[in-house]
Amino acid sequence: MTYTVRFNRKHDRSGHLFQGRFKSLLIEEDEYLLPLSRYIHLNPLRTEGFKGKEAKVREAYLRKYPWSSFPGYWSTPKRVKWVDYEWLLKAYFGEDDPGGRAQYRAYVYAGIAGDIRSPFDDVVHQSILGKPGFVERTKGRITPKPEREIPSLRKLRRSIPTEVLLKALGDLYGVAPEEILKRTGRVTWIRQAAMELCYRCCPVGQREVGVLFGVDYSTVSQNRRRFKERMKADRGLKNEFEELERKLGDLSNQKI
Repeated sequence: MTYTVRFNRKHDRSGHLFQGRFKSLLIEEDEYLLPLSRYIHLNPLRTEGFKGKEAKVREAYLRKYPWSSFPGYWSTPKRVKWVDYEWLLKAYFGEDDPGGRAQYRAYVYAGIAGDIRSPFDDVVHQSILGKPGFVERTKGRITPKPEREIPSLRKLRRSIPTEVLLKALGDLYGVAPEEILKRTGRVTWIRQAAMELCYRCCPVGQREVGVLFGVDYSTVSQNRRRFKERMKADRGLKNEFEELERKLGDLSNQKI
């Protein structure tokens, strides 16, 4: 009996042991690593209980929060051996000294009062966080292999320009690409499908998709969620969408 089977029986659950709970991203260091570290360290404050709380209250909670590496970045006695604090501090604040540690703490605290946009909204194909040039360089280093591969990397290799995707979608349903991009009209579900497909099949994140459709990134996220819920309730729509995604994948393999 495998460990996974024993674990599932003991805890009354099913499926793979981790089931996507853990994942990794390839990050463009210069542009995204520092804001990403801050965003993660502020996660404990993103709960209903902290809405409307003063910054000092939030700072105090963050200082005492036990399940975070943040305290070790500004207080050496609070460090653990398995976290490399020095690397980040030296890379962005000069040295791992009192001055550098104070600067990093101030940088994180500055995000408490402000509206920090999630860096994860710029993730391309669930695997890369970086600017378009970085994404293209990464794609050039991926060598196709015949064996089973990671789905996110397969999607990355099949990425296509947004204008090609919108034209193909418009041709399929007899709708002009301009109609799909309009905020009002009779093609709401096609617009939602287009947002989802752009995110999955094009080298763009939610922020860029929002710019394309004339909305902010949070609206893109809401539309994608609604469309997924709609597919769960409509098997025919789900099958049609998956077939469309496959055709677009075949299209991206052609020379554009």
